[in-house]
Amino acid sequence: MKPRIVIETGSARKRLRRKLGYALWWLLLLAGVYGLGNWHAHDFRPYWLDGEQAALEPLTLCERELRQVRSARRRLAEEAAYLTQSVAVEREACAGVTTSLVEQQEELSKLREQLAFYRGIVAPDEVSAGIQVHGLDVRLAERQVHEFRLTLTQAVRGGEVVRAKVKMSLEGLRADQRVSLPFSELLVGGDLGEVFEFRYYKELFGEFRLPRDLTPLRISVTLDPVRRGQKSITRTFAWTELLAGG
Repeated sequence: MKPRIVIETGSARKRLRRKLGYALWWLLLLAGVYGLGNWHAHDFRPYWLDGEQAALEPLTLCERELRQVRSARRRLAEEAAYLTQSVAVEREACAGVTTSLVEQQEELSKLREQLAFYRGIVAPDEVSAGIQVHGLDVRLAERQVHEFRLTLTQAVRGGEVVRAKVKMSLEGLRADQRVSLPFSELLVGGDLGEVFEFRYYKELFGEFRLPRDLTPLRISVTLDPVRRGQKSITRTFAWTELLAGG
């Protein structure tokens, strides 16, 4: 059998090219349709970037929240600093007012004490006439050692010189037992046994040592005139009032 030789004419080649062109056109059309179907219209990002965008969204949200938290913290820190400064200013002002009030009260107390002192001398009708134990002040000087100031007065109406002895005693508890100790056993130098003379007022100063095993309760002061006919005067001062400045 002899081989068949096919000779294509020009029209056959044209038809072949036309078919290939149609096939290529359809392929391009299908590729375009597939690509548009996977393209986001809102940002024109291709589909293979969707995974990256989805991963970045939580990070962006965290950064925004972090900025908000930092802004709130800065605002709160500023408010706290302002309030702290305001409290410091108010506290300083309050301390100044308190100090001034304490000073005024101390001055008023001193004026009242002076008024009572001079009233006892100049206006004896308002108090008991004659010699008086006006007051006793006690102040802690050092460990177990106390200073005292005793004030004695006489009304102007008397006008005569008074000669008297002063006796002082400390009452307290020792091993749950009440005891009374004369100041002669407690004094640090000095002596109250001598006779004192005064016309209107007399101040006596001294120091005494408080026994460690004694719980003080009160101090009794007795003013014993030397002249016959004059009665002794005794006044008792509570220890707690003495330490409180009463």
